Amino acid sequence: MHKTTKSDGGSSKKAFLLLSESSGNIHKKIQSIGLDDTIENRRRYREMLFSTPDIENYLSGVILFEETIEQSNSQGMNFCRIS
Repeated sequence: MHKTTKSDGGSSKKAFLLLSESSGNIHKKIQSIGLDDTIENRRRYREMLFSTPDIENYLSGVILFEETIEQSNSQGMNFCRIS
């Protein structure tokens, strides 16, 4: 995960969340916390990020990896539809 900060023209700053990680990068991240690198664990990691309380106050956009575009949260809502 990477982030870049962009001013919205005012005094506040919001970041872009780059979830466009390659399979190799996400593999290392998942294994570093002692989990098996499975599609479900990657989905749960992404859901944790998307469900962070008030995240919309800090992000102006998210760039997704192809796998993320096709995934849904635990309630079945596609990550692209979460606002």
